[in-house]
Amino acid sequence: KSVIIVHNFVDIETIEDLDKIIENEVKKIFGAKLETLQLVVNRTAKSINYFTSYQSGIDVRHYILAKSRSNAADHWNKQTLDGIMNLLQNSENKQSLDIINDMIHFINTKLPQLFKQDNHYQNNSTSQNIEIVQHNSQPYIVHSDRQHREDLLKDPLSLELAEKLVYDDAGYFIRNESGQWQPRYNLYDDKDNHYLVVEAAGFRKGELKTSRTDKSISIEGTRSDLTKGMINPTIRQSDIPVGSFKLNIPFKKDINPDGVEIERDEGLLRFTIPKKKTNQIDEAV
Repeated sequence: KSVIIVHNFVDIETIEDLDKIIENEVKKIFGAKLETLQLVVNRTAKSINYFTSYQSGIDVRHYILAKSRSNAADHWNKQTLDGIMNLLQNSENKQSLDIINDMIHFINTKLPQLFKQDNHYQNNSTSQNIEIVQHNSQPYIVHSDRQHREDLLKDPLSLELAEKLVYDDAGYFIRNESGQWQPRYNLYDDKDNHYLVVEAAGFRKGELKTSRTDKSISIEGTRSDLTKGMINPTIRQSDIPVGSFKLNIPFKKDINPDGVEIERDEGLLRFTIPKKKTNQIDEAV
């Protein structure tokens, strides 16, 4: 077995600064040594630099990333991505890797929280949620409305960031606090079904609305003010969100929307979502 560590130095811009950090944090701490791999990509020979170390009986490869669009990134980022993709494509488990679709699936769970959906989607009944897909014929990831468009520069789609987005110290998106919120959920699956469990405490029967397509399930509703029965209360702590929410769960492969079953379970909504079965034709030859 081997392990890949990607050292993502997102705040480092210069090659000189990055060399110092590599010396202290990669070479000294891990005892890593520089290695060079010669690759041929699109008939062009490339040298891929990375580091190797040996930790508790495991071979470790160390790859370097720096701040996007910096001098350090120009030196490291492309060769790091080429090196990782080469390693994954030549691994014994390459048949189980679906990196692009996994990335698209993850991004689609975040996009509805990142962008306002007022303008474009009020006038476009064909698209219920902001979603990206692989282009039908070009090597791009695009908005789902543009999947079959040949000229991607024509009529660009305007999207506006939602207000009050919350990020962590590294600059990664955490949540949207601009009035809309999203309940927590867990998603499981087995051979035949997906199982979705959504926190839905504080909602009466009929206050939640679900909609289903071949590729996603959407849940929306409004949690009423929790101060019912109180007279001019003073807020000491407020961690339970109220107001409207919309939660969209995309799926990598088609589901059977007509077969979805929903049950309430002590403040939880439990969905059993059948996977769409692929027709199989057996033919003797």
